[in-house]
Amino acid sequence: MKYAVLGFVLWFALYLTGSAESAEAVGYRIVQIEAGTIIMVARDQQWKVCSDYFYAVETPNGKKVYFHIETETNGKMEKKPIYAPIGQVKFEPEVNKSEPSLSFSRSGSTILYVLRMNVTDYVAGLPCLAKGGTGT
Repeated sequence: MKYAVLGFVLWFALYLTGSAESAEAVGYRIVQIEAGTIIMVARDQQWKVCSDYFYAVETPNGKKVYFHIETETNGKMEKKPIYAPIGQVKFEPEVNKSEPSLSFSRSGSTILYVLRMNVTDYVAGLPCLAKGGTGT
C-alpha cells in the first residue's frame, strides 16, 4: 500500500512540474507603456505611472492596476488592456525573467492575475503593485 501511495505522490509531483512549465508557455507577455500614454497619464493627478510596464489609479472600490498584454489572434499579434483590482494581483519573482508576463488563475469565481517578473522590474513597479488603498 505504501508503494502505491509513494507512486501516486511521485506521479503527482511529475505532473505538477509539467503543468508549471506549460503554464509559463501560455503566459502572455506584458508590453511596455508607450511614451504617449505615459505623458497622458502623467497629466492626470489620479493616475500613477510605475515602471515601464504598469500604471494605477485609486478608485472608490480600491486600487486598480492597468497594463497591456500581447496576444495572438488569427496569427496576428495585438495588445489587449488589463485593468485588475490590486486584491486579485499576485507576484511571483523569477531570477532569470527577461520581461514580465501574465498568467491567469481562478479562485472560485474570481480571476487571479499572476505576474511573473524579475526583481528589478518588480521594485520599479512596486508603487503600482503594492496592496493598499480603500476597498478590495
